[in-house]
Amino acid sequence: MNDAERITQASLKELVAGYVETADGYTCICCGEFIEKGIIYPDDGRLYDAERYTRLHIERVHQSVFAHLIQLEKSLTGLTEVQRNLLTLFYQGRSDGEIQAELGVGSTSTIRNHRAALREKERQARLFLAIMELLRARQAPVTPAPHHRKPALSEREQVLRKYFPQGTEGPLTSFAMKEKHRLIILEELVERFDVGQTYTEKEVNALLEAAFPDFVTLRRYLVDYGFLRRLPDGSQYWRKGATNQEETHMDRKELKRLAMETTTEAGVYQIKNHRNGKAFVRSTRNLKTINGQRFRLEMGSHDNKLLQQDWNEFGPEAFTFDVLEVLEKPETGYFDEKDALAKLLKRWLEQLQPYGERGYNTPKDE
Repeated sequence: MNDAERITQASLKELVAGYVETADGYTCICCGEFIEKGIIYPDDGRLYDAERYTRLHIERVHQSVFAHLIQLEKSLTGLTEVQRNLLTLFYQGRSDGEIQAELGVGSTSTIRNHRAALREKERQARLFLAIMELLRARQAPVTPAPHHRKPALSEREQVLRKYFPQGTEGPLTSFAMKEKHRLIILEELVERFDVGQTYTEKEVNALLEAAFPDFVTLRRYLVDYGFLRRLPDGSQYWRKGATNQEETHMDRKELKRLAMETTTEAGVYQIKNHRNGKAFVRSTRNLKTINGQRFRLEMGSHDNKLLQQDWNEFGPEAFTFDVLEVLEKPETGYFDEKDALAKLLKRWLEQLQPYGERGYNTPKDE
């Protein structure tokens, strides 16, 4: 299922929540990430059940469900560029006067008229949804005659037909699925590799990209679940040789456990404007969240207004996102990560002095 299908097939309740719940877990409608039920997910020193971790994922990766939905193309939302900009500013809680000043259009009464027009659009949409719901209820389900029914397929055959509509040698339509279906897909994908042959990472990527654009995710799952082996430096990959089923199952469980225990890294990073040399320096307890900073800038909603202004002026290509230092944590004994991270940030601020003409920070950041 691609991005558009996830959006169009979700119910209103699922769209607002940002995920689809099934018996096995939760699927993010923004990116298709699947969070399995029955697992406790560690993050930043806390433990989350699957549903709360899904919400955390949406916040960390997509900022919010609103932020993802509002940037979808017009063919899905029916919104013009002006309407999208206005709704984003409304969502941020801006007043009519602030919006008029920022957009530089008309007057505050113009903004009020836009608000009224959007509310009218909402009323019309609710009425249309009610009409379509009544239409569906009116239409009787069509049940094929028994002699037209096709022989039942095994679950494996059903999964492969669903996700490989052009045959198992063709492309994969989606990788957002429940765990047992994912294993079926991985077992099929590994057949594209020959036992006894070694592959470079480039060769692995080429084989997997022919199946699915996000070949990095496929490669990671094939390795994590033990279908592919690799050297520690990633220079060589090979298909795991035939072993008994129980050993293979234990390998997958162990690899999955190790993946769950992987801790996040804290540290200090900078967003550097290479056109004027200015930098924005900040610390985080999870360096993976740096992508969230880029997304906020792209959405025009970053909390540092000067940085946002220059991003809008110079464009994304003028900026780089760099990790300055990863916080080292002792293996044993008490460790105050928050305090250590604050000291690390202070040291980098003193060294780089990203203030005034040199950066976007303010003295209160220390």
